[in-house]
Amino acid sequence: MFLEEAKWIKLNLFSVLDEFITLIDIGSSSQYFRTHIQPYIESELFEPLKEAGKLVTHMDSKSEVGVDIVLDIEHLNSLNQKFDVILCCNVLEHVKKPLTVLKHIKKLLNKGGFLVVTIPFSYPYHCDPYDNLWRPSPSLLVEMLPEFTPIEMSILKVKTTVPKLFYRSLVSIIQTVFFEHPGIIYKNFKMLFQHPFSVTCTFFHFDNSNYENFTNKP
Repeated sequence: MFLEEAKWIKLNLFSVLDEFITLIDIGSSSQYFRTHIQPYIESELFEPLKEAGKLVTHMDSKSEVGVDIVLDIEHLNSLNQKFDVILCCNVLEHVKKPLTVLKHIKKLLNKGGFLVVTIPFSYPYHCDPYDNLWRPSPSLLVEMLPEFTPIEMSILKVKTTVPKLFYRSLVSIIQTVFFEHPGIIYKNFKMLFQHPFSVTCTFFHFDNSNYENFTNKP
């Protein structure tokens, strides 16, 4: 997550602050990551939410300190809980079946809930441990989530450290050469020098009528 992204999410969630209590962050990483590697995730987003009395649950595939639910995102259908808000930030580019994951995410939302989906729009290939190179626009996400009402959409320009990004991309290219299709290399280098980088940010409402229509589907 980028600093600009964390601020955007906070702004939108605080606009509906009185309408939710529970929140799950899917693909949250560890507490150390959120407080030391990208400390603004905690300071800009989760600390203010907790201070406002919101119950925040962190889910990740790795069992680490600060992870409340250990579960691979591609097995969300096994999670028997519902939440008022779901955050799915910079995760869908790392799964092999993003459409299936979105389908499972929708079933975890309470009636009248909110969904935040962010995903790179213009950003190089990065294995974590896999990158499907899916870079959808906000309008494409809206088309893919017809049961939801979009509240806010943006292609957000973000800042990153070029040497750090170059190193990460170089590692990904080496992985690609040995383990995946070499044709990705050209696309990766092309995106590496496309500045500024940007993220698709979307904020949806799962309103009552849409909820009933969705849950009544066979």
